[in-house]
Amino acid sequence: MRNSPTTFLLCLLGLASTAAAHGIPIKLFVEEGTNQLIVPFEYDTGTLPGLPPFQYTATVPGISVVHSADLRGQVPLNSEIHFDVVQSLLYWDGSEVTAAPTTLTIHAPTQDNLFRPHASPIATYDVTATSGAQTGMTWGRWPGGSFWQVDGQFELPETAAPGVYGVAVQLSMEGTQPSDPLLITQTFDPGATIDGGAGRAALMSHVVPEPSAIGLMLAGLVMILVAAWWRSRAWRITEIQSTQR
Repeated sequence: MRNSPTTFLLCLLGLASTAAAHGIPIKLFVEEGTNQLIVPFEYDTGTLPGLPPFQYTATVPGISVVHSADLRGQVPLNSEIHFDVVQSLLYWDGSEVTAAPTTLTIHAPTQDNLFRPHASPIATYDVTATSGAQTGMTWGRWPGGSFWQVDGQFELPETAAPGVYGVAVQLSMEGTQPSDPLLITQTFDPGATIDGGAGRAALMSHVVPEPSAIGLMLAGLVMILVAAWWRSRAWRITEIQSTQR
């Protein structure tokens, strides 16, 4: 049976609407030299719509490999993306960062954009103000190639307070070093009064850095102190030599 032009147009509109719903995903890269998984570009902050029936769920941001070359040949085909939560739920109420009043549930994807099914060992994370780190979820299995994307789901209960909710996560794949913690935010704003960008900026300073990052900061501080000590020592030697002349 031949498809009518109307059927073809409806198919195109369906694909377009599906693509639009994905927003700007978290794009994965492997850093040359370190083999660390990195996310060098900005991605969409999720927005939980203010109207039923979807006001408590969002699929943005997904995770994507835009070009296979971005992984620099370090990641084997069919490698899983490990998706770990590294700290408790963060929350900005519109004016300050405070204890998260509810639970943000993360549902692992069940299929990718190629309709390949995926079953994570841990299907959901319930992230609260006191839940701490959580591990075991996988976000998808990269089949190779480019323009691959997989979307999970972020969900708040009906009793959720408006504000910006933040989850710090760490991603890893076979053949790479884990990423630094990255912040995924979800804005719930049924009254259209919350500035999601301001909330994200406020929450960023509350993301706990990796131990390696702390080590680098301490090493930098030590180098600054040593340099200051050498400058002070050189100044004292110069001053002594001047008084002896």
